[in-house]
Amino acid sequence: VRIVTTRDGEWGVERLKGHYISREGILSAKAGDPGLWAPLVYGIEKQDSGVLGINVIRPEIFAAYGNRAGEKEMLEFYSELIRCLEEAGRPWALFTNGVDRDFKFAQKLVNRLGLEPNRLLPKPESAAELVRTVSGFGLVLGVRLHACIAAAALSIPVAGLMWDDKLRFFARVLDRENCFMEVDEADPDRALTLLSEADKTPIDTGSISRLALQTRDGIRQFMHIVDLEKRDLLHSSGIMMST
Repeated sequence: VRIVTTRDGEWGVERLKGHYISREGILSAKAGDPGLWAPLVYGIEKQDSGVLGINVIRPEIFAAYGNRAGEKEMLEFYSELIRCLEEAGRPWALFTNGVDRDFKFAQKLVNRLGLEPNRLLPKPESAAELVRTVSGFGLVLGVRLHACIAAAALSIPVAGLMWDDKLRFFARVLDRENCFMEVDEADPDRALTLLSEADKTPIDTGSISRLALQTRDGIRQFMHIVDLEKRDLLHSSGIMMST
């Protein structure tokens, strides 16, 4: 290990230095999640749709991260949120990141509310399919990190529910803490307020570009370090290198 980058900003760098990196000589730096490159890699652009994408996750995962919210609370949250959206005539769709257990919970939600099956979009089978799904939204309520990252990478406004440090740092790094709330405080009315706030808070495309480039530069820095070490090793072994 020569260099470790983190998507969690300066706070992530402090955590790396304080809790993870113990050997001298290992560099650390902030960078963006590699997912920020996904739209460019897959050739996907946002569709400027007016549809709200509601990201769904299985609630039992929350307890592992110290949260109180469970299946009962989340079924009630999603149910009431959807009722409010229907009353307002706002187009919406449910989607998951592709995890089987998340999709099964989403199906349970659809059945409970007596919704048409097509209100739940097909389960993505690849990263490209997830990004393509997200590209069809005009606004996203995220609950899994990479649903939020995909939206941000596509310059789609995103609000969300936070249940672990990954999402908390994401909101902080992109200066969108005003668009996120803790899952234990999930309230449909507040979610609508956050979505409205997110819609009025454009994604900072300059910040996204800088984070993506920091990821690339971290890889280049690593390769440069390795190349220098390789040259030193060959030189100390008496092996001549031609350029």
